[in-house]
Formats: sequence, C-alpha cells, structure tokens
Amino acid sequence: MKKVILLILIATVVFSCKKNETTTPDKQQAEVAFNVTTILPDAGRWDYDVPECDPTAVAVTAKFKLAEQEGPDNGYFMVDVFYTNDSLYSKVLKMDLTECDDDGDGCCTFTVEEFYLLDATGKEIKAMPTSDSEFFEFVSNPEVLTFEVCAFKKTQVYIDVLCFEEHLYDLFGFFWFNITEITVREMCFFGDICISYFDYPFTYWQDVDNLYQGQTNGIQADMPAIFTLKVYKWDNDIGDWGLNPRVWNNEYYPNQDLWLGENDPLCIRYADYDFATDEYMIEVYVYGPYDGFMYPLVATGVWYFTDNAQSLDLNQDGVVDFVLGICNEDPEYEFPATVPGK
Repeated sequence: MKKVILLILIATVVFSCKKNETTTPDKQQAEVAFNVTTILPDAGRWDYDVPECDPTAVAVTAKFKLAEQEGPDNGYFMVDVFYTNDSLYSKVLKMDLTECDDDGDGCCTFTVEEFYLLDATGKEIKAMPTSDSEFFEFVSNPEVLTFEVCAFKKTQVYIDVLCFEEHLYDLFGFFWFNITEITVREMCFFGDICISYFDYPFTYWQDVDNLYQGQTNGIQADMPAIFTLKVYKWDNDIGDWGLNPRVWNNEYYPNQDLWLGENDPLCIRYADYDFATDEYMIEVYVYGPYDGFMYPLVATGVWYFTDNAQSLDLNQDGVVDFVLGICNEDPEYEFPATVPGK
C-alpha cells in the first residue's frame, strides 16, 4: 500500500463575540474558533519527498501567527484543539480588535503568516504551505489567507495544511482554522509502444523527426512509451468530471532533465479527502505517428478509481503497466494502436 501523508484542509474558523448586557466593555473583542479537516497527499518522484504523517501523532494545540497582531507567546497565538464527529475544532480564542479598528467600524483585517498543529509534547506535526512553497498546489482556498473579523459577528474561514517535518521547513507555509484531513497519494505508470502495429514502416520512424529518436537505443520494435495522463475528479456541483484536470507527462522530469519515458515510470499525485468519497478518471494520450507525430487520446473509459488508484495496479507491484499494440506477454492493460472514434 502506498505511503500516505496526512494533509489538513483547515475548514472553518468561527468568530463570535459576546456582548455584556450590563456594562460597556473597555475593548472590542471577537471570539475565534477553528474547525479543522485533514487531506492526504501522494508522495511524488520530485526533487523532494512529501513527508509521511505519523499515524500515532495527535494534535492537541494550534499555534499560529498573524501579520497584523502580536500574539502573547513569542508573537504566536495558541489555542487547544479537539476532535468531534471526525472534524477537528479549537476552543474559543478571544481576539482584541481595539488597536486594529482604525475607522471605528468594529472590524479588523488579518493575514495569516504561519500555522502549525502541535502534539502533547509541543512538537509541530502539521503546518500550512505558504503561497511560494512547493506544497501550495494542495491549498484549496488560498483566498482566505487575508480575512475580516468584526465584533459581535461570526465569520468562517477555510484553510489547508500538511504533515510537517523540520528538515522540509522551506516547503511549508502556515495557517489555522476549520481543518479537513486529506491523503496525498501516488500511483506510477509505465507504457510500451509497439511500432509494428502502426500503419507506418520502420523507416518512417527513423526518417521523420520524433521524440523516440532521442531515446537511448533509438528506434526499436518495442520502445518505452512517451505519454500524457489527464486526471479528472468528479465534481458533484456540476454533475460531471472537473473542467481542469491535472496533466502529467514523461517527456521531461520536473527539473526539466530529458526523460522521454525511459528508466522511470510516470507517477501522478492526487489529494484524497479522508472523510469523503472521491472519484477519479484518467485519460491516456500516447505520442506516436498519426498523420505526423502527436499525442492523440488512445484510452478513455478504462481507468476509473475511487479514493485510491491502487485498484488500477492489477499485479500490485506499484506500477500500472500498459502496452500500445501487442509486443510483450501479459500486460496489465493493452490499448489498440488507433485513436478512439477513428
């Protein structure tokens, strides 16, 4: 089973204030509570490793820093957190709005700089990625980094966080509030392309400029496939697959070193919400000669999975293998060397 990493989608921050009915308060105060959810990310084959969550680690305290207000603990605010009905919440924290309410409307605007979750020993076990970090791609609600709080009103804010390791500090940023738990997962894919099943002779592959000529052994009857995967997630709001799929390709490694499908599989990463059913669909585009070399769609309606793509790995070796044409024995998946619909 693939390593999973607990991410946290910090879901809701509730701000509420209580007004004294008999006396006039000296300070305008808002009461803040955080509702937390967790997300799990996949580990990717990148210049860094996505940190793995410790399944025994339990968050008991939230620690956060605001750009506009000094916290009482070395600049930070601290508040206890607790689980109920699979959601993580914080106890109420009072925010002083007196100094920041310059125009007297009873409201202040804050920007979150850092957020951590701490265990009972005070160890930081989860943190939110900053906007310039490698992990920010998993943040679902970046617009809530800056928010307004008003006295005697309730406000909700949604934020995301990941499992935290000190040596990966530069990959993180920080947050607080209503937290949703997510698992970032990984699944790897490797393909073969069999040129004998195309309507183009061997000499065509050799003479017409194409990416396969750049592979280590050049043009062969059976070559590692150069391909693109588009990963769609079902969107309940529109009743269809999401309009913005994640796209993965094995021409170049993420650091732009030449890859061309050789040696390493193509590994996708996706966020699986722990307390929700997530449905995914993958389309396969394989580079080949179709009136010129291009990436046509060669497989759709084949790879569907719910929550964990491990179900696609039929032999459970950690890599989903496919072949375009027929040039090896017992592939996990065999696609025809033709474009669907033609």
